[in-house]
Amino acid sequence: MKTPLVSSFVFLLCITAWSAENVKSHAKISQESSVTSNHRMLASYPQSDKPIHPFEPGAYPLFRPHSSKYYPPKNTRQAIVLSAALPGLGQVYGGRPGKGFTFLIAEFGLLAFAGFNLDRAVHYNDLADRFTTGFFDPHNIETFLTADQGHVKSRGHARLGAIFLATGIGVHIWNIFDAAETVKEYNNRRFPAQVQRTGDGATYLTLTHRF
Repeated sequence: MKTPLVSSFVFLLCITAWSAENVKSHAKISQESSVTSNHRMLASYPQSDKPIHPFEPGAYPLFRPHSSKYYPPKNTRQAIVLSAALPGLGQVYGGRPGKGFTFLIAEFGLLAFAGFNLDRAVHYNDLADRFTTGFFDPHNIETFLTADQGHVKSRGHARLGAIFLATGIGVHIWNIFDAAETVKEYNNRRFPAQVQRTGDGATYLTLTHRF
């Protein structure tokens, strides 16, 4: 009875050893196949001696402009004309309504302050010319002003009005140039989702968004 049991035990050990060897062999083949596949995939990316920053544009085949079929380019000259007619309108046309609204409020605010001070300057100058002996300040009824003091107030408001007016004109000119740049940025925008790779071979999916 002992001889068949010993033979069966030896047979089972042989079968177990053979199975383990086959599993190791298959695992080694699969690993080598996976490494070869990874090397082929990495070889399809552009190679460089220096590490590539994960967000560096222009170095990857999937980093490309939007299709003009779905995102037709916009006209720079049209943006300039729109912003010249109404501040901020060219920025709205270029896809930046927030920036356009800021230009609109800034320019109208500066021009409003300029008009307010220039109106005060004309008013004080008119009162000083009419009442040479002096007059009560119409904007502060408890204050009495001589003709010379009236002219001084007139000149002060005139200077402020000129400063606000010049600044408003400068903002309008800036708004025109910025409209052209905004449209150029719109035409050169990129996909927000990109597959990128660093110099050590790591691959990333990056998502970017501009607020």
